[in-house]
Amino acid sequence: MRELSILAKYPFLNDTRKYIKENGPSVDELLHDLPYERARIISIERLDNALKNRDVGQRSLANESDCIMEILSYPLARMVAVCIGDPYFKKRYALGEAYHMYRHLLNESTSFLLDVADELDVTVQYHSEKNTIKIFFKDYLRNAPTRYKEWKMVNRGIRGGFLLISHKDLARILLESFRERINKELHTRECDPNVYDAFRSDIQRFQNTLALQKKKIEATPVGKVSIEKLPPCM
Repeated sequence: MRELSILAKYPFLNDTRKYIKENGPSVDELLHDLPYERARIISIERLDNALKNRDVGQRSLANESDCIMEILSYPLARMVAVCIGDPYFKKRYALGEAYHMYRHLLNESTSFLLDVADELDVTVQYHSEKNTIKIFFKDYLRNAPTRYKEWKMVNRGIRGGFLLISHKDLARILLESFRERINKELHTRECDPNVYDAFRSDIQRFQNTLALQKKKIEATPVGKVSIEKLPPCM
């Protein structure tokens, strides 16, 4: 089991899920009990920050309590995002979690990035003697932002089905892989009525904010635009 501070930074890891399963509260306790009020507050912070700042936000992880509350806020934020029910918001939240992970990954060791890649089903090879990282071309095509010139395969070269990438490149690819995973998972989930009841006022606040954004965009004289089809970076 990894340190709690690592689990708090990367709450999607298998070790984090294992920690919650073995040590965490029940869903009912998480939604209502006083000791977890801070986790509930942080979960809403994650969503607010994702909508406004493209990142779920940084918080102090100075002690065990900080880390536990951060860990528990992640599943709560996901459940609330599902109950908000807006496709654009779900994409925006997924980007916020993924970008948050990316910022941390830039400061991690290559071996840690390889572990994350394995958990996200991204096939990567690392040659320690040459200190080189290679990625399988299918995973590259699936996750690399190839709309940008420097990411196009023709500018990368391929050998034996693998492309040479940097540490930063791998972190960026993992961002896309994680973002897409959250998108798919949120799309398949249904709102838990107990979660809706516990966060009713916050959920309605988000829904009202999104409705106002849609009205502003639709009122802009550039033709009819659907906010649900806009990329989450907008």
